[in-house]
Amino acid sequence: MKNKKNILYLLIVLLLIVQVYSIHRINSLENHISNIESSCINYQNTLSNVTSNISSNVRSILEQQASIISSCSYEIGEPDIETLNVPVTFHVQPKALSDSTTVSLKFGDDIAAMERKGTEFVLTETFGIADEITPTVIVEDKGVSQFEENNNLRIYGGLKSQIFPEMDPHFSGSWGSYSNPYNFKLDGSLYLDNYSESAVNADNTTVFTKAKYVISLDGEELKSADIDLSSPDLAFGIDLDIKCNMEAGQTLRIYVYVEDSLGFTHEYPVFSHVAGEGPGEDFDYNGEKITAPDGTVIFNNAYSY
Repeated sequence: MKNKKNILYLLIVLLLIVQVYSIHRINSLENHISNIESSCINYQNTLSNVTSNISSNVRSILEQQASIISSCSYEIGEPDIETLNVPVTFHVQPKALSDSTTVSLKFGDDIAAMERKGTEFVLTETFGIADEITPTVIVEDKGVSQFEENNNLRIYGGLKSQIFPEMDPHFSGSWGSYSNPYNFKLDGSLYLDNYSESAVNADNTTVFTKAKYVISLDGEELKSADIDLSSPDLAFGIDLDIKCNMEAGQTLRIYVYVEDSLGFTHEYPVFSHVAGEGPGEDFDYNGEKITAPDGTVIFNNAYSY
């Protein structure tokens, strides 16, 4: 009887060992399958990227072959603070060139003839700082006109994107009422995302020179403080801690104001709260308002009023 019990215990132990081994093998197989799946996904992503790059390169080559232009470029001059205009010089070199070849640029309904200088054609035009520039190239020779819209001559986002530095301030934290419905509290940090010290794509040296944040209640300033743009701690955020009493319908707002080396003011709305209602909806948190030194608003996609 005792031997039978020993054999039974031995069988149970063996079964446990087999079960543990089986579980281990199953886990190993699952990990192996997971690794294979990951490898397949990575391979698919790599193949997709390679295919996309090949398609992009082929498309670029075909566009270059079909283009009537051998090369083209533009240069942005210094903004005129008084007129708020910017000179832009365009260079176009057509593929086919004869003594009778002429080149023009079409801006909307206006057509401007380019001046021939050697094998290229040059034109300088003035535009508003916030203007988007999307010219059409017109090459004419012996009564035959050819048209092309070339991305190398297009300035998307307006000239301002080429002249001014960038910044995308935002608030991250918590806020709400305490004690009673309209005692407001906010606690968190202000971040200056995508901050660049100067205009990345321009030859100009426009830089942000000073900045501050302002907290207001129904347009009256509650608090403001300068922001040190040279501080190495800027990436870690600026601490904000606000407590105030609000009446129903009152609006608390946070703004960031930045001045650049040309004297323009860049206003960024960061936060809005209406007592008894919730978030304010009268501005775009990703927007910007740019004001010239003389007070002229040259760009505004921040506010709906």
